[in-house]
Amino acid sequence: MYKASPNHPAIVHYIIYTYDYPELAAIALPAARKYAEVAPSSAHALHMPSHIFTRLGLWDDCIHSNLKSVEAARCYAEAAHILRHWDEEFYGLDYLVYAYLQKGENGLAEKQVRYLATINKPYFVNFKVAYSFAAISCRYVLENKNWKEAAALIKYPANFLWDNFP
Repeated sequence: MYKASPNHPAIVHYIIYTYDYPELAAIALPAARKYAEVAPSSAHALHMPSHIFTRLGLWDDCIHSNLKSVEAARCYAEAAHILRHWDEEFYGLDYLVYAYLQKGENGLAEKQVRYLATINKPYFVNFKVAYSFAAISCRYVLENKNWKEAAALIKYPANFLWDNFP
């Protein structure tokens, strides 16, 4: 299908998810590199290549992909008059922080963690947002072996529907 329709976003998306494993990721690298060109304004499409980049340790590509994804999500929220943070922004932030940590760019990762702490009302309360709220702050302290901070982590934001996402 990809050979017949290399610019079809659904096909490229499927390929990336299909090969989203370290042992298989290299097979999807051409599709991952193509996806951002196929849908250059889509926050999700800009993020998706980072699944493959992460599995292959291509941290700079992952960072670039997710910076563009987060920017596109914010742009969409503004254009759609969404007064809160759209859920696609969280997906990009999660992978962005992880990539920064893998490169040892802790200051840049911390900047994103601090930014996340300013968000308390996402637009859409869903698994993606819950996962990002939990994973980003946990990753930051655990990757840096800040055990006291890890032990003191609390669920944030407090008014989030945490019981819906065990």
